[in-house]
Amino acid sequence: MIKWLIILLLPLSVSAQDFVITDTIFLNKDWYETKSRDEANYYRGAWYNEADSTWLVHDFYLETFTIQMIGVYKKSIKPYNQIGEFRYYYKNGNVRAYYTYKDGKMHGTSILYYENGNPEIRQKFDAGKMVDTIYTYYNDGSPREVKYINPDFNPDISAEAEKEFILISYWDAEGKQQILAGNGTKTEYYTNGVKRVTIEYTNGFPNGEWIQYTDNKKIISKMTFKNGKFISGLMYPKRKKDIFATLYREPRYIGGVKAIDDLVSKNTGKCKEAFDEEVKIMIVIDETGQAEFDQILSGDVSHCQFEELEELVKKMPKWTPAIRYGRYVEATYVIRVPY
Repeated sequence: MIKWLIILLLPLSVSAQDFVITDTIFLNKDWYETKSRDEANYYRGAWYNEADSTWLVHDFYLETFTIQMIGVYKKSIKPYNQIGEFRYYYKNGNVRAYYTYKDGKMHGTSILYYENGNPEIRQKFDAGKMVDTIYTYYNDGSPREVKYINPDFNPDISAEAEKEFILISYWDAEGKQQILAGNGTKTEYYTNGVKRVTIEYTNGFPNGEWIQYTDNKKIISKMTFKNGKFISGLMYPKRKKDIFATLYREPRYIGGVKAIDDLVSKNTGKCKEAFDEEVKIMIVIDETGQAEFDQILSGDVSHCQFEELEELVKKMPKWTPAIRYGRYVEATYVIRVPY
């Protein structure tokens, strides 16, 4: 059944004799090849054209036996060898995206679609870099946003991250235009109709207050911008105030690095067997400030040491979580543990 589908989808303009057909390849959810059909989410048919050294690839959803992707690769099936148009599909058969590649890099106009067939994003690329104007749409096909790439954007200035794009127009879900010629206040809502965020714009950049709300109308954070540059921010966790000076702030331990070193000193070094003089561990601090042991980044440890390190993390009080754009987020942190 699978081979019959693959042969059926060969281009009509090409003779089947020009192609060398591979066996069916099964792929798991992460797009890695697997020998087991039971572990697969997709399957692939590939044909090598000796005349121009290209691979024609068709990927299918294993669950529905419908096409997922059609594309061509030069010489070998690697991401950096993509050429020409690639088409991606939803399980219902509707187009999910059109991309065009040149020498393995996105080049030309690309379009992403909602599952209902309406366009979601239309943008252009030049040798892998976004250029020109980006158009986005709501699920019903109505316009949502028009913005273009800022040619003067400097990615090395973190405070000016919001200057990557210049917002020209914005419409709410009801069709009301909120941003005109780069000026106005952009307001987004939760599904219950409550404000989620309001951002003041001048000449296409955030300029003034950027306020975020909970779905029960409480303020989460306020950020102040001037001509697209972040100036200051204020969070409101549990009726307290948390001032932040950057758009992304690392998680903070009460007492700082010295307090972490003291905690490490008091709770490690009790194992008789120790292999290395220093171990580095990674922990994860969630958006509530709770720390969890993640992995050992360097150093060899005994079973006793491993349990000791896990207990060390469990004894940590809550951290002040990381902040990104006025919201607490999960983040990682590396701790040095000497032995």
